[in-house]
Order: sequence, then structure tokens, then C-alpha cells
Amino acid sequence: MDIIIGYPPTSSEKGLALLSQNRQFQWFSNPTKIYPVILATAATWARDKGHAVRWMDCIADNISK
Repeated sequence: MDIIIGYPPTSSEKGLALLSQNRQFQWFSNPTKIYPVILATAATWARDKGHAVRWMDCIADNISK
């Protein structure tokens, strides 16, 4: 199975929407990159189970809509 895991583009006039390590949603006005441990663990698990996993973090890679 092909799987995409990551964050969609979330920029707005408030800043960037991010989930911190404790999964609390916040708007950041300064560019902040937090490693998504939960999603990365899920991606690794799915890959190890034989799935084709694509990691797409639009926040970290500055990908807009």
C-alpha cells in the first residue's frame, strides 16, 4: 500500500500552525521546526511492515498551497 504521512501547508496571517511534542496545537509567528516524533514513528512502522511510505512535511519544507 502507498501511504503519505506528514503535515499539510498551514500558513495564515496568524503564522504557522504546529503541534508540539505534547500534541498541543499552537500558532507560531516565528518559523519554528519541531521534529514530529509521533508521525515519524508511524511512518517508520508502516515502512517496516512493507508499505511504500512518502514523507511530506509541508511546514518544514516551506511548501505552500
